[in-house]
Amino acid sequence: MFFQIAIDGPSGVGKSSVARELSKELSYLHINTGLIFRGLAWYILRKSKTVEDALLELTKFKLFRFERNKWFLDEKEIELSEFSKGEVAKKASEIAKLREIRAYVLEIERSIALSENVIMEGRDIGTQVFPNAILKIFLTASKEVRVDRRYKELQNKNLLENKSIEDIAKEITERDKQDSSRELDPLKKAEDAIEINTDNKTIEEIIALIKELLLNKINPV
Repeated sequence: MFFQIAIDGPSGVGKSSVARELSKELSYLHINTGLIFRGLAWYILRKSKTVEDALLELTKFKLFRFERNKWFLDEKEIELSEFSKGEVAKKASEIAKLREIRAYVLEIERSIALSENVIMEGRDIGTQVFPNAILKIFLTASKEVRVDRRYKELQNKNLLENKSIEDIAKEITERDKQDSSRELDPLKKAEDAIEINTDNKTIEEIIALIKELLLNKINPV
């Protein structure tokens, strides 16, 4: 039997950092589901395809595939920096609302967990993808902290594109509204998820807490 750990939450709360480091300590596979949506968006933009045509090609010919947080096109790995571009992020948000896209991504997500232990991060992992996950974590942080983290992240990647911190704050507000109000699989905390505020905690402290929670789930007293 394989375990799934679901890590959900809005942008800027530390999902990727926590999931990545936790996966190293536990030797679990880490999957960033945002990369799946961004990869699909990149493919649609690059090929100038409609969503319907892109999905037909993806499912029929399988020239474009996702494997262990890497995307391959014609067996060549794609640089993930391609997915950080503003137009790709915008397109990813658009297509994430579509039923056919979410169904395709859900199939990918669940198939990954059939053969190994997985830590999966996203916005609907505990509610939709793995409702029976052994452990569900919902990360939160104050708006100010999230904006600051996002600004520094883009700055470090040279992806600010002349955006001010006010611009980042506006983007996060819009994304929160979009994530929580969309009709399909909106961002929300699963009833049995454990909420962790990351404002004043280090990555090491959060990981230690999650490992303790996992141990209690695997070996309940």
